[in-house]
Parts: sequence; structure tokens; C-alpha cells
Amino acid sequence: MKIDPAAQRYYENLARARGGTVTYAKPMEAVNEPTTERVARDGPRRSKKAPPNHAYFLAMCEANGIPKPTPEFLFAPPRRWRFDFCWQASMLYLEVDGGVWTQGHHSRGQGIIDDQEKQNAATCLGWVGLRCTPEGIEDGSIFSTIRKALDMLEAAP
Repeated sequence: MKIDPAAQRYYENLARARGGTVTYAKPMEAVNEPTTERVARDGPRRSKKAPPNHAYFLAMCEANGIPKPTPEFLFAPPRRWRFDFCWQASMLYLEVDGGVWTQGHHSRGQGIIDDQEKQNAATCLGWVGLRCTPEGIEDGSIFSTIRKALDMLEAAP
């Protein structure tokens, strides 16, 4: 992937205005390349898979014959709770729980309590929820479950 030429010119002009020159740690073509390497908060660098993004999930839904969901749907105003993805017509939502192996928000005490509060509120409003990890999206295992849930909800009176 190449960097946007306008952005490159902007940063070069900014550096010149400050009396310096532009030096790149790696070739400009590689600056915006997606990477799976992340820096740990504490400790040495380690390789981790980056979580799937919304565009990837939407493309996988289309490839699996699943209707396009709404990403980041705000479901309980004035609370700022959002579903990662939802199918509004069917009242189905999907939460993607990242960081379950690295003590992320979804696997710590307060995070679990927060998730329970959000899920209970959604259930009381009539929503049906599914949960998965990013690996469930990457390996495709969640899509058959979404399809079954949508079929079940559409068949319900």
C-alpha cells in the first residue's frame, strides 16, 4: 500500500518549515502496510494478530450470504452502549470480545460486570445476542451461528 501523496507532501513541507529534513524509518510504501506485530505494554515486542476490522467482517457476511449488519449501533440512549454489529430488523446483535487471552477488558472483573449490565439491558429491550472472539471471525465459525440465529428469528411469529 502506498501513502497518499498529499499526506507525504504535507509531512515533507512541515519538516522543511521546521528546518529539518524528512527521514523515514522504513520505505514510505511500507509505512501504511497492515501489520500483525504489536507492542506489548510491558515487556518485549511480541507478534500478535490484529483483530479483524469492520470492513473485513462486512465482506465475510456478504461472502456467507448474511445480510449486511449495522456496525457500532447505539441501542440504549442516553447510555452510550453500542453493539459491535447488529441486524436491526431481526433484533440480533454480535459482540466481538477481543483480548480474552491477554487480560483485556472482557476477561477482567469490572469488564465482565460491565458486559453483563449491557447484555441484560439489551435482553430487556428485546435483543438477542451472540458473542465471539476475533478468531471466530477469522476462521469463519461464527457465520453459521449468525445464519441459524437470523433464520430462527425470522421464523418466529
